Amino acid sequence: MKQVIQQLNAHVGLVWAPNSQTLYAAGGCDDVVYVYSDNGTNFGLSNKISLGTPRMLFVQRGQSDRPRPGRRAQRSGLAITADGKR
Repeated sequence: MKQVIQQLNAHVGLVWAPNSQTLYAAGGCDDVVYVYSDNGTNFGLSNKISLGTPRMLFVQRGQSDRPRPGRRAQRSGLAITADGKR
């Protein structure tokens, strides 16, 4: 193991760029993808890609029929193209 990267929120989703210099990690309920880049010594946070997903609404049956604010969906299942551009 080279290093441990602590990230506040995460969910299943981690992918290396084809050049092995960049690591992308799903941000769980943070609604972002975290980008970690190799600076020659270790990997550090270099960017956050905001996904801009609105919060979901839910209805609690039996208590009220009106929608209530919910949580953001969990970001997961990352993949990257062979050329590393998307």
